[in-house]
Formats: sequence, structure tokens, C-alpha cells
Amino acid sequence: MGYVVEIGAGTMFPDPKLVGRKGMRLMELAETEEVNVPSGAVATTETYEAFMDNIDIVDRDLPWMDETGDVDVDWIQGEVERSSRSRGQVLEDIHSTTEEVFQRTEVPEDARDDIVEALDGSDNGFIARSNAVNEDHYLDAGAGQMESQDFSSAVDFDDAYKTVLTSAFRPKSLSTFVEDDLFDGFGSMAVVLQEKVDARGGGVSFSTDQNDSELLNISAADSPWDAVESEVNDNFYVDKEALREDRDQLSWDHKQVEEEAGYRLSDDQVDEVARVNHLIEQMYPQDESMDTEFAFDEEGDLYIVQTRPYTGRIDEEVDFEIDDTGSSYRIVEEEDGDREVINEVDKADVLGDTERGTRGSGIYEAEAAVVTDADVDGYELEGGGSLEEWDDEYVLVVPNTYDSWDHEIGENVQAVVATEADKNSHAANAFDDFGATYVSQIEENPEEVLESGETVYIAANPDRGFIARGEQR
Repeated sequence: MGYVVEIGAGTMFPDPKLVGRKGMRLMELAETEEVNVPSGAVATTETYEAFMDNIDIVDRDLPWMDETGDVDVDWIQGEVERSSRSRGQVLEDIHSTTEEVFQRTEVPEDARDDIVEALDGSDNGFIARSNAVNEDHYLDAGAGQMESQDFSSAVDFDDAYKTVLTSAFRPKSLSTFVEDDLFDGFGSMAVVLQEKVDARGGGVSFSTDQNDSELLNISAADSPWDAVESEVNDNFYVDKEALREDRDQLSWDHKQVEEEAGYRLSDDQVDEVARVNHLIEQMYPQDESMDTEFAFDEEGDLYIVQTRPYTGRIDEEVDFEIDDTGSSYRIVEEEDGDREVINEVDKADVLGDTERGTRGSGIYEAEAAVVTDADVDGYELEGGGSLEEWDDEYVLVVPNTYDSWDHEIGENVQAVVATEADKNSHAANAFDDFGATYVSQIEENPEEVLESGETVYIAANPDRGFIARGEQR
């Protein structure tokens, strides 16, 4: 079908091997009457293959790619084992070299001309989104693994396109490939080139809440891009029975995260987001939950900017409750109608707690790795060092987590206490891969009073979670 396929051009049954899974779903949604999708196009896998033909992989000495430009996981695993450099440094060197080669490689002229022609002018600019063949798969979505990049006009798409391609080789993505048994890499790359919505608000919605399969979850923010970075103002938990029965009136619980917010969803907007995301879930019945990013423009119109399957844990069986007595938290197990208190933690020892801010469940007692400062560029570990060096089981205590460096965290992490984060963020998605419990939206800041190496106690279930100082078992 060529180098580019337009979104909303009446494409029926789009081929994910050509337009990627993200592009495929956007094209399918664009053909429905109920869903608005921003205009744009997909630079297809044929564009990627033509771009890779412009790189002589052997002469450029890129041994971590195969002849198609996909990741050669065996080579990377071998390099990590034989190198005197740390695993993180090996992956960073691969990324920086790939980025250098990609940035000086030209998009083939005929492909470039087709893409520029397909993108109409936009007052708001565009955004390039990763859209690999194996990305957004119903077995493993790979959410947050690769980057998006905005650009101002159609003729300026080149740098954004190359940035998205390069992000498949950044340390986080490579780390996933090395450890993941599902597939060796993202496969051939398509890229979504989408007109940006002049958003007045937005967020992310999970058609099935991670902790309760009878709820739909909406995290609302000032814009769709902010929501995945955990700048969440409000959470809404919508009753799915009312959605299934298509009732005129929906019901939900509202949890306000930020007292002051630039944008808040109205009741009608919560209703609209819930109904559209429920419709999307019905369109893709093989998926337990659909992770959908949305935006409202200045006219109040709802746009779906991307949707993918959520492939983390959902509605895990929990064998304990956390009862609040007022002065303590009691951990209670129930069996055959009998309730047994297995532990009680005095609130004087509790450093912070949350309601409905958890992802996963468990009880842990381990040393704390305390991060005092974190942003997209990195983190500062109290006491110095790196999370990669933490050999024993530990609990990560941090203001916020970012998917740019969570590949350093490793499988020894038992739980994460991210005080300013949100359980629906892309970074939180990564901890499902480690099987770690995520505890977020804590008003207190335990990272400010703890030191790395101190023992902490974590208890979390779908309703509540807390962190306490010292041995509590």
C-alpha cells in the first residue's frame, strides 16, 4: 500500500504489519460514528524499511541490529556478559551510537514527499507516536517503552520520525527485549503522525480498573500528555454494570487528587469518556482492559488520541484486608468466615498512606532504597550509588517514577512507594513486569525522612496501602 496511509480515509481492515497496531486501531476507530480521532497518517513499515536501506549496517558497525534493522537480542545478551562495563552502560552506548547513525541518515525522498503531502496544515502542530508491529500487542502492550515527539509542520517531521525510531534502542526498550520471552524486539516500525488536539483537558482511562474488574477507571488531567506522567487532578471509578446495561444514568466514585487544577471534567464529560472507552473495550473483546488516552478541545469535543490493550495484572485475588481502627492498621485474614488479625501497626510508625492509589497487593518488609530527587533525566539515591547495584530485595521510596530510567530498578524491587505519582502512569506499568506492588498518591513524603538501608514495612491491597518505619511483623 505504499509509504503512507491516511487515518480516516476509509481504510477497511488495515494490516498491522504495514500500519502497526496503534495505527490499525486508530484507523478502525476513525471509521465509527461514535469516536473522534485526530486527523493524520501513518508512515508505514515500508517507509522504515526504505530508511534502513539507506544505512549500511555492516559498514556502520551496528552489530546489535539484524539485516532488517530489528534488535538482535542474542548479540546484546552476549555483549552484557563479556563486557567490563555495567549492563546499563552497554545499553546506553548502543542507544547513543544508534541515535547518531539514525540522525544523519535521510528519509528516502519519495517516502518523504508522500508523507508531507498526506499531512494537512495544522495550527496546533503534530505528534509522532511509536507504532511498531509488535507494540500494543494484546499479550504485551509495551506501554511506555518508546517515545513520542511533537513537530510544528509537515515538512519538519524528519527529526521527530527519527527520534521515535531511535527510542526502540534506548536502554529501557533494550532492557525489555533482553528479559522478555514474548518477542525479540518491536519488529518493523511504523510511526503515527497525528495532528495535535488543542487540548483544554484530557487524561487516560482504563476500561477495566486494575484492582476491580467491575469498575472503569478515569484519570483526568490538564492535558492528555500530562496524564501519563502522573500529573493527575482527579480519579473517577465508574460502575461497569451500568455501562453494560446502557443505563441513562451512570454512577461513579470521585477521588480528588489535586485541590487546585487547571481543568476538571464535568459530569457529562466523565459520562462520555466512560461510554466511549467501554465501546472500545467491546470492539476488542480479546483484551481484558483498554488503556485509552483522550483529550477535550476548546469546543468540548472528545478525541481519542491512542488506545492499546492493558496487559498488566487485573483484579488479583487478595487474601487480607487492612482495617483502620483510628489509631492503627490491622492486617486481617479471613478463612471460612473466621477473621484473624495477623498484624497490627501503630499509626505512630506510619509514614504515609493512600486509598485506591495502589496497583497490586502484598505485604513486604525490606530495606528502603530512598530516592530524594527524580525527574525524566534521572534520580539521586540517598547515600549515593545506583539502583542497579542493589543486590538484595528492597522497597523503592521515591517522589515520582519515570519510564526513562525505570529499567535500572531491577527484579529485586518488591514494592514502590511513589508519593506524587499515579497508578495509571506509564512508569507504573513497568512494575507489573517486575511483579512489584505500586503505592501512590500519598500526601506525606516518606522519602524526606527515611535513609537508604532503613527497614520499612509495606501493606497494600486494592482499597488501601501504607508504609511504616521499622520491623513490624
